[in-house]
Amino acid sequence: MKTAVKTTNIIASDNLESSVMGMDAQGMDMATFFFRDKIYNNKIEAVVREYVCNAIDEHKKFGIDKPVDYTLTADNTFKVRDYAGGLSEDGVRKIFGMYFRSTKSGSNDSIGGFGVGSKAGHAYTDSFNILSHHDGQATTYVCALGGGDNGVPVGHIYKMGSVPTNETGVEISLTVKDDDCKEFGFEMKMFHMKSHGNIRLTIGDNVFERNKIVCQVEKDGLIIRVCESMSLDENFPNTGYGQNRNYAVRTNVIQPIHIKMGDVSYGDLKEKTDGLSEFAVKEGFIASIECPIGSLNIPVSRESISDTKPNEKYLAKVNDVFNDFLQEQFKDYTELSTPELFAKVCNGEKAKEMRSVLKAEFFTCGWKDLLGDNLGGFAQNIAIHSHQEVKKLSEVEHDEKSGKPIIVETVNQKSAEYWVDKVNNFAEATKKKYFVYQIPKWRKGYMEDPAFRAELEKDFTIIEAKKLKYPRSKSGAKKSDSANVVWLRGSNIGLYDALTLHNRIMKENGHKVVASIEDAQKQIKAFKKNITENALLGMITLASKKTVYSSYNSCCSNYFINAKALKDGMKDLGYYTEHDAEWTKLSEDLMSALNAKQKNDRVCSIMTHENAEYLSDKTKKLIMLSERNKTRWTKAVVQVKSRNVLSRLIIEQINSSWYSQFKYMTRKDLRFILTSPIETETK
Repeated sequence: MKTAVKTTNIIASDNLESSVMGMDAQGMDMATFFFRDKIYNNKIEAVVREYVCNAIDEHKKFGIDKPVDYTLTADNTFKVRDYAGGLSEDGVRKIFGMYFRSTKSGSNDSIGGFGVGSKAGHAYTDSFNILSHHDGQATTYVCALGGGDNGVPVGHIYKMGSVPTNETGVEISLTVKDDDCKEFGFEMKMFHMKSHGNIRLTIGDNVFERNKIVCQVEKDGLIIRVCESMSLDENFPNTGYGQNRNYAVRTNVIQPIHIKMGDVSYGDLKEKTDGLSEFAVKEGFIASIECPIGSLNIPVSRESISDTKPNEKYLAKVNDVFNDFLQEQFKDYTELSTPELFAKVCNGEKAKEMRSVLKAEFFTCGWKDLLGDNLGGFAQNIAIHSHQEVKKLSEVEHDEKSGKPIIVETVNQKSAEYWVDKVNNFAEATKKKYFVYQIPKWRKGYMEDPAFRAELEKDFTIIEAKKLKYPRSKSGAKKSDSANVVWLRGSNIGLYDALTLHNRIMKENGHKVVASIEDAQKQIKAFKKNITENALLGMITLASKKTVYSSYNSCCSNYFINAKALKDGMKDLGYYTEHDAEWTKLSEDLMSALNAKQKNDRVCSIMTHENAEYLSDKTKKLIMLSERNKTRWTKAVVQVKSRNVLSRLIIEQINSSWYSQFKYMTRKDLRFILTSPIETETK
């Protein structure tokens, strides 16, 4: 990359004495120390980035198709290998080993240019190795740090020897400290996930090939890419010691839109500009936008983008280009009419939270980012509060006069949730579908903007929720038409009328909702015909106390109503209230039946245990065949236990525990005991 160095001529009088400002030998030693040790915030990341990027540049320069290999071996050696032309000894000593001497500083064809990255190994360790395959010779050099005549360690390059070779290219290697192996592996995988280049990573026995580019678009000199990424859970597990690798990768790799020059990420476009904060890349993909090399000013460390006015101006252009790309990605939303848009955002089951964001092939985004504040916010409101799944616009109810699709709006902030539930229950029961809008509780509603409402009215007929044609009660039975507060486990869950609360209870228990009072009464009546379980009785019974705890009685729900009108409305539907005379008898009968069944199950399961030898397998199967058989057997056992003879003691033992001392008793012995007249006590 061309280094941004400018010079101007100095105009001075001929008789003025001048001297050049610069460095002496000690100053140069100190400067190299700072460039080696102080410019990198993350030294391990710097080692990986600088050597891999240098190798990529060499492959680009020589037109090499083979991937750059970078490896962390089992014996803790980090290696980067390119297969380009290699370095001569003169190149190693006078280019590779010298600061601010680089073959890249006069061109924007390569990433580097400062002559600093090749020394990154000394930011981590005192020595690293160079193996250069050049002109038929494989020559090993050691770069060692130490010595120095000015009290500052300096780097030295030692040639160790050469052997003949048919290969070309350079391999950089260094020894990784035992404590740093995990960190090196982590940074290598982090770099690999961000990369779109032809590189291959090997860590131990695991090999990661080049990331597959699944989308690439060029526009205005910029290249936008989406690549597949490696599995997070497999490769970045949480260590359990406060270092959540998976989270770190999501934050630093998956979620950003990487700004690149070459194959180096210089930060997140979302953090550098406005308007993209709600856009996110889908799991399994990495997104980047590559700028021409030299288009952005960067510091020597290559870890970020300099905060300058020219950079700010250029990034604004980058943001506009990426925004246009995203609009194209989300054209399934942006090119629809407003009615078609609302139908699309309601396509998906609300219960599965499929409508929380807008989704394209590789991205998700917030509503307002894509559609603007008013339309985006309103569309999200519709998606959240319209509970029916809409697959096409024609399924939505249309106004008979205007022919336009209907939006049902709630206009009262206090009762908005009540009306949303009422409309959606009515829609579900009658097999109708509406767009439902809930007025926000704590902010100005979108409908309150006259201009926005006028735009909506061009495409929709807007109806207040209370003006829908709900079924009227034919029986004239008392009921609560007004909404009243309902409590669940001590918490106020909002306003409900009798039918709306009934439908909530039905939904919770897996039953269908109904459209009218008469249908609800029929539903409760049908349940009452066959109350054989506590849960069923509990479902249609209201609590007598407002408590934060779940009901202590399994025959009672946790719903409490204080308002008399609503309580009477629920009674008209057929609901019980805890401690009613009819409920008391039913609950007592159920508890008695439950206790009897539990007793039957215990006695029969113990006596038919596989280890019990006193009953044949055929008898055991007959006993467990039905509830009727279990009841008859239990009664027989109880009758035997009522006798004041030896058989009573034996039976008490063998039906009270699986570990009875008589479990291996034979059928013959049991038959003798059951018919024995021997008494257990004298009269």
